[in-house]
Amino acid sequence: MLQSFSILLKSYTPPPSSRDFRHDVDHALLKPAFQYWTTLCRPHSVSMGNAFSFLKLAVANLDRDLAWAEARELLLESMEAYVTERIEYAGKAISRHAGSKIQDSGDVILVFGKSEVV
Repeated sequence: MLQSFSILLKSYTPPPSSRDFRHDVDHALLKPAFQYWTTLCRPHSVSMGNAFSFLKLAVANLDRDLAWAEARELLLESMEAYVTERIEYAGKAISRHAGSKIQDSGDVILVFGKSEVV
């Protein structure tokens, strides 16, 4: 989902008559894209809601006087940091913890689900 939002942000340009690009990005780009994503692509999940809330907060925290090109770069960097810190590091921590619980004495592992971590 965040990858598709980054593609949208790279191709989006606020209208020239816009006074505050933060409002336009939130209401004209992110909300419709999230609704489309959750109704036609994937069922809504907690992690998707968390990522979307993070992205909305990142947009709201941007300085109003910032140029759109700079704001876009800040948003893309924030999204990359989110993926690294919240998804990749969490997956490594889960793998390390689960790996410490498995014994070489013939443990049987039942896995239900599909995840990169498993």
